[in-house]
Amino acid sequence: MAAVVSPEIGKTLRTDQSLLIEVRSALGAATAVRDGLLGLTARDAAGEVERVAYVSPVVPLPDRQLVLVDFGALPAETVLAVPQLLTEWLGDADVTVDVAQPGRLDDLEGFGTAAWAYVRAAPGWAPATPLLTWLAGRRLSLFVYGVESPVPAGKAAEAVADLPAGAVATLADLDTDLVAGSIGGPASTLVTAGHDWSPAEVAERMRALRDLLRDWAAGLDWAGVSAERSTRRITVATPDLGTPPVTWWQYLSAAQLQRRGVAPDGTVPLPGGGVELTVGEPEQWLPGHPDGAAVRDEARRRLTG
Repeated sequence: MAAVVSPEIGKTLRTDQSLLIEVRSALGAATAVRDGLLGLTARDAAGEVERVAYVSPVVPLPDRQLVLVDFGALPAETVLAVPQLLTEWLGDADVTVDVAQPGRLDDLEGFGTAAWAYVRAAPGWAPATPLLTWLAGRRLSLFVYGVESPVPAGKAAEAVADLPAGAVATLADLDTDLVAGSIGGPASTLVTAGHDWSPAEVAERMRALRDLLRDWAAGLDWAGVSAERSTRRITVATPDLGTPPVTWWQYLSAAQLQRRGVAPDGTVPLPGGGVELTVGEPEQWLPGHPDGAAVRDEARRRLTG
């Protein structure tokens, strides 16, 4: 049996210089695709060797694998030869190769005001723990590079366990309202939103996220809870927490306090040597609230003072 390469790959390469490939077979087939792409070369007009600009590590999903490639400055004749090269690289393997299609991104990114939590795990702690606790018992979909895959019941931890460096995975329950989280490296983001939620409903979820993170404080370096205007950025990236953002509630670990040299004004000790800082009420942090600028200024003053 020969490998099946979808004609959609050739069609896409006529107009695009990058390609998100899905491989439905054993993991070794996706590795062969990646190795082949890494070996693509061509000579430019000056005789210099051109190569692909980027090839991602293989991203294992529950029902397929993904490989993202940017062909960079490779000439069109080299790029357009890729469909035929794929059949050569894969030989008689029982595998199907196609262009990966986006999942329900409009649903995932289409909610309004949402409660958000930003989390950085302490060294030695699993960064997915708060995320998996937040989503336990739900029917989940996994989004990586915008591609959606159903997650078998009880397999959420396995779905994000082998995420390669630089990739962000989003787990989401979209049955009614949105309960979701994204993880990339040591940082994660937890999000919940509903259609036409009232300010009180968003504030209630912000308090629930705070309570969850309090329970996991011993394994955290930093965490914060606030609100955002939408869920549009949920699959893009997890936050860079080198400088923690200003939030309604936040947790600062003992290591954070040591780096700062002093605890901010108004903090309350938590078990494990860290502290929590709360500024105002969650409703005041919702987009458009008249107190929004004042509470953010006060939080900034405490963190920098």
